[in-house]
Amino acid sequence: MFFFLVLVVLRGKLLFPLSLFCSSSSSCYAKTFTEIMGFWNHHLRLLPHRKHTRLRTISYFLSSCRFFTTLKISNGENGETVEEISKLLKHNNWSILMGSSDIIKKLNPDVVQSVLHHNQFSDPIRLLGFFNWSHSQLGIHHNLFSFSILAVLLCNSSCFPLANGVIECLIETRPPSYMVFDSLASCVREYNKCDSSSVIFDIVINAYKKMGLLKEAADVFLCIKDNDFCPSLVCCNSLLSDLLKKNMMGLFWRVYNTMLEVNLVPDIYTYTNLISGLCKEGKVEEGKNVIVEMEEKGIIPNLVTYNVLINGLCRSKALDEALELKRSMAEKGLTPDSYTYSILIDGFCKNKRAWEAKLLLAEMVGRGLKPNHVTYTSLIDGFMKQGDVIEALKIKDEMTACGIKLNFVTYAALIWWCYCRENKMEAAYELLAEMKNMNFSPTAFTFNAIINALCHVRNVQCAYNVLQEMAICGVKPNVVTYTTLIKGYIHGGEAISYFDEMVERGLKPDAYTYGALIHGYCKDGEMKIASRYLEEMSRCGIKPNDVVYAAFIDGHCKEGNIAEALSSFEEDMLRQKVLPDLLAYSVLIHRLAKKWKDAGSFAGIHRT
Repeated sequence: MFFFLVLVVLRGKLLFPLSLFCSSSSSCYAKTFTEIMGFWNHHLRLLPHRKHTRLRTISYFLSSCRFFTTLKISNGENGETVEEISKLLKHNNWSILMGSSDIIKKLNPDVVQSVLHHNQFSDPIRLLGFFNWSHSQLGIHHNLFSFSILAVLLCNSSCFPLANGVIECLIETRPPSYMVFDSLASCVREYNKCDSSSVIFDIVINAYKKMGLLKEAADVFLCIKDNDFCPSLVCCNSLLSDLLKKNMMGLFWRVYNTMLEVNLVPDIYTYTNLISGLCKEGKVEEGKNVIVEMEEKGIIPNLVTYNVLINGLCRSKALDEALELKRSMAEKGLTPDSYTYSILIDGFCKNKRAWEAKLLLAEMVGRGLKPNHVTYTSLIDGFMKQGDVIEALKIKDEMTACGIKLNFVTYAALIWWCYCRENKMEAAYELLAEMKNMNFSPTAFTFNAIINALCHVRNVQCAYNVLQEMAICGVKPNVVTYTTLIKGYIHGGEAISYFDEMVERGLKPDAYTYGALIHGYCKDGEMKIASRYLEEMSRCGIKPNDVVYAAFIDGHCKEGNIAEALSSFEEDMLRQKVLPDLLAYSVLIHRLAKKWKDAGSFAGIHRT
């Protein structure tokens, strides 16, 4: 009979009422359906989720059969217990009465489900109390349908916060999201008496989102396509927004398309999310077309909508068009806000048009809008990228004069540019001192940037002093710190002290650390010592990179040992499947050119 029913469902038709089947036979169906559901749900999980509508229809059908069959069997086998509990629930002191009886011994998940079913017109808050009490007595989770029945009954009485709590407890039991939907859908059809289905599914989706299960929230929404339920437009817009924030674009488009399929009419928030999604994927022209579509449908874009599109234009480097869009907003009665200007200033600065960005800042202030630290930091970074450190420091002073304190990120950016890019050591030291006076503790990242800059100009003594300063500030050096210092020393013998200190501190050297040390020894012609550290790398399970092999090739060539250089290239580098870089080829070709005239043939042989 079961296979006949499955065949009927597969053909897309249910030819008789479900209740006729569920009430017609003996208690052996309980076991049969339990086994079938277990088998079916196990194998359904192995299939692509909800790709086949008819497979999900069978799943829903089986869930419904399990639901009604459980009620039937509970009535037959546990009917007296259900009746007894139902009578006691009419008393205010029901928990005391139950606690002093032998009901606890008779409790099981199916009994609880039947009690909720038979008392569906009773006080749902009292049913919630019984639900929680029975959980504490059973010490196990209730079944899926008990959670669903109770959630629907609470929603029927507008007890939405309590229903939310029940749904959250349900989700914590970690059932598959499609089973949660199917269970709730069954209960909504059976128990929903006040058309609160929209609210119920809003609660479920929001609960999943609150618990960080965004994919499951989207999965629940996608189930509605084959059913007659639909969450509210507000809930759907919120889901779209969250999917955008997490960059889950595949699910974003599936949710949006499903909204259209179930005839949810988009509003201004839907369209704003749509524009944001298109801009994220670089489809700015399509985003502009959405604005036109909105206006044709009588939906007037607001400031947020325009800001989203302006941001998209800036990201796609269409800065002049973004500026023009900002101007056209005024014609439509919309005044650009601080966020509008901040987007534009950041866009211009990222594209090395910092002076134009500064003019926008002046316009912004002239309109009575206050720039924040994000706006100023964008400008500072913009001028730094253009190599105009003096103007960047002026912006910093203007920022503090306006009463805006620099945050850690701004200080770190300034110090990094002064040290690493412009070699303005004095200015960087002043910023570091100012940073300390503002009670901003420099991090390892800040110190590493300074050490890197000093090593870059071969001022290793000052770099060492900065290392000492780290200890004074209570900042622990990391692998990057020591690797930078080792790299700063030309000679391997001088760098080994930092390598040893690093190991003593319990830090594990990586490929870059070994590479820097080996490079130093190879420069000194200490090829045996360099080889020893190469072997140590292998023992530690660290695969040498192209820089390490290039150092060996260069070292062997300088020693006049071309055969060893070629061996390092062909037997070591290529055997380890390390792709040679331009340096490795250049070193070999340069050395071979001095010895053989056919160096060009070598380059031709190994050209890939």
